[in-house]
Amino acid sequence: MISEIRIPINKAFRIDPITIDTGSPAFLPHFSCKRPTDTAKRMFPTIIHGNIAGITAIIGVPVMKKDVIGVIMLRMIPHTVPAYRTVRISAALTIGPVIYTLRDLKNWLMMQIASMIAVTVICLVCIFMAKPPFVFTNAIIRHSLFKCKYLDYPACNLDTAGIVLFPRQRKCGIIYPCICYSRQYIILQITRRVFTMARFTLPRDLYHGKGALEALKTFKGKKAMICVGGGSMKRFGFLQKAEEYLKEAGMEVQLFEGIEPDPSVETVMKGAAAMQAFEPDWIIAMGGGSPIDAAKAMWIKYEYPDITFEDMCKVFGIPALRNKAHFCAISSTSGTATEVTAFSIITDYEKGIKYPIADFEITPDVAIVDPDLAETMPQKLVAHTGMDAMTHAIEAYVSTANCDFTDPLALHAIKMIQRDLVGSYNGDMDKRDSMHNAQCLAGMAFSNALLGIVHSMAHKTGAAFADYGAHIIHGAANAMYLPKVIAYNAKDETAKKRYGEIADFMGLGGDSLDEKVQLLIAYLRKMNDDLNIPHCIKNYGPDSYPTEQGFVPEEVFLERLPEIAANAILDACTGSNPRQPSQEEMEKLLKCCYYDTEVDF
Repeated sequence: MISEIRIPINKAFRIDPITIDTGSPAFLPHFSCKRPTDTAKRMFPTIIHGNIAGITAIIGVPVMKKDVIGVIMLRMIPHTVPAYRTVRISAALTIGPVIYTLRDLKNWLMMQIASMIAVTVICLVCIFMAKPPFVFTNAIIRHSLFKCKYLDYPACNLDTAGIVLFPRQRKCGIIYPCICYSRQYIILQITRRVFTMARFTLPRDLYHGKGALEALKTFKGKKAMICVGGGSMKRFGFLQKAEEYLKEAGMEVQLFEGIEPDPSVETVMKGAAAMQAFEPDWIIAMGGGSPIDAAKAMWIKYEYPDITFEDMCKVFGIPALRNKAHFCAISSTSGTATEVTAFSIITDYEKGIKYPIADFEITPDVAIVDPDLAETMPQKLVAHTGMDAMTHAIEAYVSTANCDFTDPLALHAIKMIQRDLVGSYNGDMDKRDSMHNAQCLAGMAFSNALLGIVHSMAHKTGAAFADYGAHIIHGAANAMYLPKVIAYNAKDETAKKRYGEIADFMGLGGDSLDEKVQLLIAYLRKMNDDLNIPHCIKNYGPDSYPTEQGFVPEEVFLERLPEIAANAILDACTGSNPRQPSQEEMEKLLKCCYYDTEVDF
């Protein structure tokens, strides 16, 4: 694939590198949480990356014309980039802009060799001094090429060869940039070839069906710590059963109880300290998404006591686990599917932000999906977790990382949720049991296909107004935001087509894609009505039910909107969304979610 952009020469050196978007090259600052310094912003080498421009020009790509008088060699190498939230330039070497005439090959070669030696030294220093995961990049990666989520993955850009490798993750490719300097234009031409590699990860074993909890009897180990939440598992006798089964397997058992909804960083640290003292070789997380998510984070801290919470949040940057313990997740709710996923959500209450921890390392070794536990859910929880599951399935299907392995799981989960959620909410226990399987299938899909900005927005609004006495419950937030995000994403033709496929699979009718998308949106809004979920933040009461005036005041929402939008853009789920929103678009989208207005942008 070849892309070209021509920049008038009289403007080229006054272009802001942050605002350039050619569709081919990339500028790392555009996707960073903290942009580089003003000095870095002013450096023209951050605008156009040409690590092998001179070589490609000399070998005749592109073909030199009469008005080409030289080649601009621009280099900015390397950055050491923590894989989540911040960009810190640990080392940077800029050689350029230097204009090499084609007649002066000797000087060019000497400079190129000197550059390569210097870059190699800096790379080696970064490798030994920087904490992994690290990224060496030349600011060429953009979301249209690798989708910006790939910026979060451990990577090494081999500058001299123009090869980008993602050894642990999803993509690798060869990039041939060429920049020519003419009398009238700087001509940037990029030839790129991308090879896709994907990974599909699930728990090693999944026990399902009534009575599946008894699988604990078969576990082999010496000590097990059970992590549970607020008491429902004890109240209904499931905690006692789990203890008995583990003891029957010959293990010493200790409990860590009282994990709160939307678990905090402090709870994670307390649990990890308890694990350090007890030294279990099995961690059993039991309950809804909160205790399982918290236990996953505790597991990381238990295995690596020196790791910080910020290090845990480096997307796909967690070191290898299972050196001290294996992990079993037993779900009691039908929505989060954290028992089969590579994700955990932990809340920093000081900042009012929910942070996703994402790494295949935290995928449980064993999942137990026993519908007996789900039958104890209160009605409101059925509604919220059910719409969370629906959002998982739909976002996974339209995600930019969807694949042949995730699509069938997502579609079947959607069909099951369409058939069973409202009935489960109204007390049909057969449908409740079916929903427990459906949410697990949705989890398998999104754990491998990833999610989108419905979850980004839900993560960043959930605890943003806690000082006003309540949270926006995650499942309810997803339910409110999903129709708006579908309308936004459907401006992308590929996403629109996939939404149409979902509508067809659900049997909603419609002759055109636009009509199918509208029918899908209408169906989801009707589900929210049936489940007593509000349509917007403005009408979201402190008890999560619809009300004339919600608990989030309009002026407070508008005051905090820019920060919420910025945080949502930087959320780990945003990278796999079909459309990449700007700050302005995200703010407009959140306003639509507050006021329940139409999305027309």
